[in-house]
Amino acid sequence: MFRHWPLVAAVVTVLVAAALLADVTPYLRGGYGWRWPYHLLPTGWLLALAAAAAVYVAGAAWLLRRTPRAAPLLVWSAAGAVVFALLAAAAREGDALYALFTRTTALLGTGQHWASTHVDWAAGEWRDWPAVMARLGGHMSNVPPGAPLLYRGIELLLPVGLAENLRRWLLPYQCHNFDLLSYTPQQWASAVFGMLMPVWSALAVLPLHALARRFTGADARLAAVGWALVPAAAAFAPSWSTAYPLISLAALWLLARGLDGTRPAVWLLASGVVTGLGTLINFALIPLPLFLGLFALLYDRRLSAARAGWLGGVYTVGALLPWALLRAAGGPHLFDLLTVSMRFHLGLDRPYWFWVGMHFWDWALWAGVGWAVLWLAGVAAWWRQRAAQPRPALSLALLLTLLALVFSGTARGETGRVWLFFSPLLLLAALEALARLAPGDQRSGLRVAAAQGALLVALLGSLDVIGTNFAPPPAPPAPAVAQAAEAIFTRPDGAPLFRLTGWAAAFETDHIRLHLRWEGETALLTPYWFTAALVGPDGRVIAGAPWQPGGEARYPTTCWQPGVEIGDTAVLPLPPDAPPGDWWISLAVYGDPAAPDGRLGVAIPGQPPDTQIGLGPVRVPG
Repeated sequence: MFRHWPLVAAVVTVLVAAALLADVTPYLRGGYGWRWPYHLLPTGWLLALAAAAAVYVAGAAWLLRRTPRAAPLLVWSAAGAVVFALLAAAAREGDALYALFTRTTALLGTGQHWASTHVDWAAGEWRDWPAVMARLGGHMSNVPPGAPLLYRGIELLLPVGLAENLRRWLLPYQCHNFDLLSYTPQQWASAVFGMLMPVWSALAVLPLHALARRFTGADARLAAVGWALVPAAAAFAPSWSTAYPLISLAALWLLARGLDGTRPAVWLLASGVVTGLGTLINFALIPLPLFLGLFALLYDRRLSAARAGWLGGVYTVGALLPWALLRAAGGPHLFDLLTVSMRFHLGLDRPYWFWVGMHFWDWALWAGVGWAVLWLAGVAAWWRQRAAQPRPALSLALLLTLLALVFSGTARGETGRVWLFFSPLLLLAALEALARLAPGDQRSGLRVAAAQGALLVALLGSLDVIGTNFAPPPAPPAPAVAQAAEAIFTRPDGAPLFRLTGWAAAFETDHIRLHLRWEGETALLTPYWFTAALVGPDGRVIAGAPWQPGGEARYPTTCWQPGVEIGDTAVLPLPPDAPPGDWWISLAVYGDPAAPDGRLGVAIPGQPPDTQIGLGPVRVPG
């Protein structure tokens, strides 16, 4: 009765995809306290995503038929995973690299890089990480220090020249963000590691394929095909959640080596260390030991209580080792961090019974509805014939783990992202089921994979799931001038930075309104400040407050590009007793650390070098 379930899984997946695109019911995406926002992409992007999914599935089918070798398909899958992540980011933000950079560096995004740049490392602030969690807020309110420590290590190791070049490359994406402009070149450059999360996620195909060969009994290459089609891996790029599957698979692979091979203590210790490093990065991986423990108990029927206890102890030592080393270095205590994290996490209120189902549904939706149907059908098929069939250890361990999590009420929404590290395990369980339901039937697996491609397109095309608190750089303000000018502003060594090509000024009630037209000469790394002093007909000088170009839109010099015209406007207040007559404007630019007084030089044809340019006269009536 179960042989048709692969077809059922494919049909159910397509129906769910259609329902999501049409937004048939918002309860498919949450409710009662939290819900994924629905935002349908333009038709062009939907067609681009559909075309990419079709090409990927067709290419995978061709490779499956063409060669029995796994390497070509692993490369195809890894490339597909990266492409889908980039397409998803570009579809939402218009520029994939802009999306990867801003999501990496914003607090409302992934948060870990932002935290690394807002911790006083020199003063040892990281040693009291619970206080840091409380101070930073946002996503960092319940995240341990592992990822910020990694970013800090990258900063210290990056060569200055490479860091400077990477900063120049990334600067246009947030050239107006003064918080980021205060970063060192190494802090800018370390963000590249986070931007590469789609690559780290794609590498999961390697241990996934190895585990599929070991445990499923189906064509292991289907696991690789399926990984690129996991919607969460593409939709949540470049959050750290997309890299956690690599951690969970590595821990499982090491555990399996320990259970099957010689020197089990070495492999179990290594599996524990990988798990410990994962929890040091994010407490979301705390359920991983539960799955691994259940799997070990279900996998080896001959495992005695004494041996299970010994192996579990070795694994636990490995899992606690990274935390022990952190503590030995003067870092925070694991239980102090857990207390703060759980206080925040469990403080999020969700109606219990609705979310018992919704947490499981949300995870299955983002991991793959078709694979989830296959997995559960496989478990049911085994149960009917359990006396004559070997038990599916991986499928049962995953089921028991998920049941424990959903009924414990410890989840608080977004399980499609938070439990992403379980997604590749679902693929393994689905292949384990496929070998039972349709042994040797490669087409059934491809049919489900094709349906998953439709679900991928539907989720990426309809739900806007990751954003930031950063705004894109504004467009260059349009100039509004009437009088030509020619003045080049330079560094102390004479290198030209930008030029003033026009200006206009007029009296308005109690102030003079100054319009300027600039043109960039080179890409700049310094946000220079502009000042204009008023010089009255009686010789009195009225100093003006410094300003940043662009007004409210703020278009600092770090955004200026060679050959691009930039308009700017400044309001220069006049004193109440301003005498009538011709007033002059002394325009200067500050902020160069190499200049003695911070002022840029000014080169005007036919005049000696100066540090200001006089504009005028401007008539102030009596």
